[in-house]
Amino acid sequence: MGKNTQLLELVAENKVGNLLTVENVPERLEASGVFFLEGFFYVVFDNLRQIAKIKNNLADLQDNCLVSVKQKQLKDGFEDITYNYQQQKFYLLVEASEVKKGIYQAQIEEYDRHFNFLETNGVDFTFESKNKGFEGLDCIEKNGKEYLLAMCEGNKCQGGKKGRKSGGGRWNICISLAIN
Repeated sequence: MGKNTQLLELVAENKVGNLLTVENVPERLEASGVFFLEGFFYVVFDNLRQIAKIKNNLADLQDNCLVSVKQKQLKDGFEDITYNYQQQKFYLLVEASEVKKGIYQAQIEEYDRHFNFLETNGVDFTFESKNKGFEGLDCIEKNGKEYLLAMCEGNKCQGGKKGRKSGGGRWNICISLAIN
């Protein structure tokens, strides 16, 4: 390792399912994104329309829970989660949903800080398949405005062989959705 490189040390670990004390926790949880806010990790799943709320010490299970979201129109789980501190809103990313036959677009669902549904916005960017859309989401502030950034799964935002060709991975899209 280089002289400016630090080795990260594992402090604690546990399976997400073991941290939830609620009944009917699915046997298979495909965690796909996490956001930390006010002492809790909020974890989203590819295969579930619920959000795990987990205390940051990974030992105190009492306040851990699965939060059900109120928006039921979409059936897909979530790829990522981020938060807008100014507006106190969560943004949850749905990788890609079919909007027309063979046309897929990512969806961003907005929730207040208690996960009450506010609205869904489609992202004006098309994909060729449901499972090669946006994978990462972040809310940033620049010049007094907040923006959502999304990252494509496939290189150059392509699916299939084109998306596996190396050298095209990047934060590819700055979603032109100014939040304020």
